[in-house]
Amino acid sequence: MSPTQKNRPTRSLLRFYAALLSGPIGIGPLYAADIFKADNADALNTEASWVGGIVPTAADIAVFDSSVTGSSFAIGGNLSLGGIRVQGNPSSQTINGISTVFLNLGSGGVDLSGATSGTFFEFSSPTIRLAPGAQSYWKAGAGVTSTIWSNIQGLTYPGG
Repeated sequence: MSPTQKNRPTRSLLRFYAALLSGPIGIGPLYAADIFKADNADALNTEASWVGGIVPTAADIAVFDSSVTGSSFAIGGNLSLGGIRVQGNPSSQTINGISTVFLNLGSGGVDLSGATSGTFFEFSSPTIRLAPGAQSYWKAGAGVTSTIWSNIQGLTYPGG
């Protein structure tokens, strides 16, 4: 066996690993994105509930904007989001669930700072779990109301 033939399996493996490490093939983006809520009443853990048919992941921000005219959304089942952002002037909105269903929120928290005055955003009953060790910021703009009728797990206050 010549030295060239002897090295062929090694070269093939190197090419395979180089192709593998050069980037994912046939896989969608692996980075956080803003995923917009579609204007419907479908459960939030379903593809139909989101523009483009993509359910947000723990890395993504779920965005509710003025195109959403519905007012009440069932969580449907456990859901993990990087955060929630409300912008513009959506109608008053409520995320409904039961205490055994978890809404896991990452460091994006809940951002209502881009919502216009008069916007009301409410969590009603899903258990909200905050990412362990992550700082989760909840912001509200002037005249914006948020009500939480939910159990929050992992909540700590600065200095206490």
